[in-house]
Amino acid sequence: MLSKRDPPAQPKEVVPSGRFDGNDGPWSSFALSIGSPEQTIRVLASTSLPEIFVISSEGPTSIGECPTNTTTGLLFNGSYDCYNSRGGLFNLTASTTYHPEQAYNVGDYPAFGYRNITAPSGSDALTLSSSSDTTIILQRMGLAQLSDLNSSWLGLLGLDSGQMKNSRPSLIQNLKLANVIPSMSFGYTAGSVNRNVSSNASLVLGGYDQNRFRRNNVSFPFWEDSERALMVEIQSITISSNQGSVAVYEGKIKTALSAEGYLGVRVDSTRPYIILPSGICETIAQTLSLTYDSTTEHYLINKTTHEQNLKNNPVLTFIINPPPFQRSSNVSITLPYSSLALKLGFPIFAPGNESMYFPIRQGLSFTQHLLGRAFLQESYLVVDYERHSFSIHQVEWANPKAAAVSLIKPILPSLSGQGSTFEAHDGDKARSSELNSPKPRRHLSAIEILAIVLATIILITFICLAGFCFRRYSRMRKAKDIPREQRENGVELPGSDVNPPSRANEADSNTLHEFPTRNPAATELAEGTDEYTGRFGKAELAENAVFEMQGSFPARLESPIVASPIPQTPIEYYIRPTRDLPPYSILQQINETSQAPMEKPQVATGTLEKSVESPEENIELSKEKLGLAKDKT
Repeated sequence: MLSKRDPPAQPKEVVPSGRFDGNDGPWSSFALSIGSPEQTIRVLASTSLPEIFVISSEGPTSIGECPTNTTTGLLFNGSYDCYNSRGGLFNLTASTTYHPEQAYNVGDYPAFGYRNITAPSGSDALTLSSSSDTTIILQRMGLAQLSDLNSSWLGLLGLDSGQMKNSRPSLIQNLKLANVIPSMSFGYTAGSVNRNVSSNASLVLGGYDQNRFRRNNVSFPFWEDSERALMVEIQSITISSNQGSVAVYEGKIKTALSAEGYLGVRVDSTRPYIILPSGICETIAQTLSLTYDSTTEHYLINKTTHEQNLKNNPVLTFIINPPPFQRSSNVSITLPYSSLALKLGFPIFAPGNESMYFPIRQGLSFTQHLLGRAFLQESYLVVDYERHSFSIHQVEWANPKAAAVSLIKPILPSLSGQGSTFEAHDGDKARSSELNSPKPRRHLSAIEILAIVLATIILITFICLAGFCFRRYSRMRKAKDIPREQRENGVELPGSDVNPPSRANEADSNTLHEFPTRNPAATELAEGTDEYTGRFGKAELAENAVFEMQGSFPARLESPIVASPIPQTPIEYYIRPTRDLPPYSILQQINETSQAPMEKPQVATGTLEKSVESPEENIELSKEKLGLAKDKT
């Protein structure tokens, strides 16, 4: 994972080879270095394929592929270099780092016309040259080999973000995972060899070249079919020239070739053609005086027609919009005739017998409709795989000096997968800079430190005060829950810190005191310390019974409970004997002050018969009168 101090990834502009290659253009190519030792080959960009296709030297050697002299590598008498025409051939056996893998079928791609084409595959080191003086090297990059004529005359640099047929990650995926580019996106235009100022192709991975196009605000969402994701609807086609204007197509088509009622075509640079329904092709051919060759299935241009068209300067205007029928949001792309007058060579025509042709072809079904590499000479394609959208813009030719200088802008990664590609760049630029740029450490000032200390002290004080108030409130609630009668009789409040009873609350040692029970029901005292149960342990009082004991109490007997102030009249009290006391009959005999039956509690008053020196002697005397052994407890 990248830290905040890691520099953000920047888009990479792939350097063109500076050459125009191919047998149906020619086209501005890109140079790749593959293998160890490096073998340099030239390829064209493919906006629909994830693989990197190289032309293998181990393919068939029939006339359709590249018949050569095995010694010189040249065709016929040396006047035509077939190997060089195909951008160079990759010799996999000469690479020490090539790893062969299982072959697979690539003919089911729409770009290859759904034919059965088996491509041997493998992996090897790949080097890309960038305009930022950096070299991109990918180890064990997946490669597929082509030798079939109808697949592609040159190798192909796949720009699709999907996985290859052999489940290897594509080039875009590898670069994004390695943090080489900021997002899975690219900007591309094919360049044009026929402009007054020859223009090379432009390919930016992870961004686009702002100087190469006139920006519009129309965004095209990806089509539901992933293999035809770059789908547009052609709203109209018009040819304008010095002789007037001809409406070739006005958005009214309901044929078997377009069963949906609109003309949907995919944008794909893999092939050079603009493939349209046959009726539209015929209208264009008539307007431009083209000749259809049924043998090669191409529209050819003779010398006279070419000169006349250059004089009339016809321009084709395509108005496209997102499908289906979103015609309020449309883009106009103009293609001058001069950029569409291309050359067709070997193996369609013999070497030295090239012919000019116009790159339109008749589509046999709606799946073949295409705006290919010829269309992308005059349009700039920006594809954003993270937002599942793309846009098409008119290439800027008005200021060739500005167009010659690259102004690379990144397409930032999408956080939600939504929104416009350019809005993400404009809106997220500050946010991306904040997240990725290194931030210097800032030290706290003296005032800030003092404020933090004071805030901490205030917070601690508040917490302590809140705890004190809560504890006080809890005590008050507990005191309020105690019955009033218990509070009047001096029951200690739970949890209170009441001091021991004062002298005024002590019982007089010379007076017999009795306490009436306020709870007629028998109550069991908890076993505890001697302070509450005495040495007699646990005792249970009989209901409404009064017991008197002979003898004198200690001079001062401190009560374990908080007593109310001593009244002026004698106080009645009850003592509940334990189960270990003698039977009730013995207690009756011991009672010397009253012989009356104990059916009703009797109140005894007066003074005690004998005074003792200490509480212990008093207790021993009481035990003798009760007839108990001294060693019993």
